[in-house]
Amino acid sequence: MVGGGLHGLIVSVEFWLEQEQRGEGHACPAPARCTARIHKFQTPEMLCDRRDVIVMNDEAHRSQYDTLAVNMRSALPNALFLAFTGTPLIAGEERTREVFGDYVSIYDFQQSVEDGATVPLFYENRTPELRLENPNLNDDIYALIEEAELSEDAEQRLERELSARLT
Repeated sequence: MVGGGLHGLIVSVEFWLEQEQRGEGHACPAPARCTARIHKFQTPEMLCDRRDVIVMNDEAHRSQYDTLAVNMRSALPNALFLAFTGTPLIAGEERTREVFGDYVSIYDFQQSVEDGATVPLFYENRTPELRLENPNLNDDIYALIEEAELSEDAEQRLERELSARLT
């Protein structure tokens, strides 16, 4: 993750945090590679202010917009952030572009089909035929609930559960 060559010391976020806790400052070894999940950035303390840090974010559309992402940017304030995402972005919800800047390269679904990397996806919009076998279904359910003699809380819980499952 740190520039200046890909060989050398492999460090972790834990290594930097341990040095910080021991009062050894913001140790940024060079050259180094550091791999970490975004969940390691629970606090916004700076870990490294060097300019040769490159942060590569895979699946960036999932994790780069909330507290942990803000903490990571605070921990590495001068880093270059590069994002990878394979998810088609919905027009008007293009936060990845907003956070990381314009696209360097776009490899879309149609190109992957043409290259043979992906099989074509066909979508057929159909409405399935549904038929209600018991026209008294609602009345039958209400009768069963009454027969069960549920408490007020249990009845409300059941109503919420059925509502969630049947709507």
